[in-house]
Amino acid sequence: MSRRVRRLGILVLVLLVVGTIALVLTGRPRLEDDRTRVDERWTPLRVPLGMRYDQLAVVLAELEAAGADDRDVSRDLDRELSRWDDLRRSPGDDVDAEAEAASSNRLEALAARAASTVMNSARLSTVPALVDAVTVLGQIVLPADAVGAYNNAAARYQKTRESLRYAFVARALGYDTRPAIVVPTEPPPA
Repeated sequence: MSRRVRRLGILVLVLLVVGTIALVLTGRPRLEDDRTRVDERWTPLRVPLGMRYDQLAVVLAELEAAGADDRDVSRDLDRELSRWDDLRRSPGDDVDAEAEAASSNRLEALAARAASTVMNSARLSTVPALVDAVTVLGQIVLPADAVGAYNNAAARYQKTRESLRYAFVARALGYDTRPAIVVPTEPPPA
């Protein structure tokens, strides 16, 4: 009896190992293809995002010139713009789309905070150069089709990563998330 149990246990273990190997071998290509598709859709967004965040750096400089460099939004902007600059200097093959997308989302939140700070401050809203810098930032928008293509690819990849069939493989092989991005695709209403 114990010999049968041992053989059955070994058979179950072998089946589990073979099943895991088969799962990895069949799951990896789909995850790789979906992640590659997301990264390919990210590439066309890097230049327009760079232009937008160059203007956000102008907003930061104007905030500092207006004496608002002690505000949290200014310090946070300075930190995140530095992080963005480090990321965007990466050459083509070393681009970290996940980190860039996350940084972009943080920068967009900070851009909204900065614009709100300027427009709702009795003092800052009277500084023409600062108001102009915020206005120009609002006019720099990304192509809606490129943002949509990236976000759709990111959603598909996330769905694959989280599906029952691929979740184990994604975690085991380090297929990290690719967040959707929230960026303006049309200028604010006049």
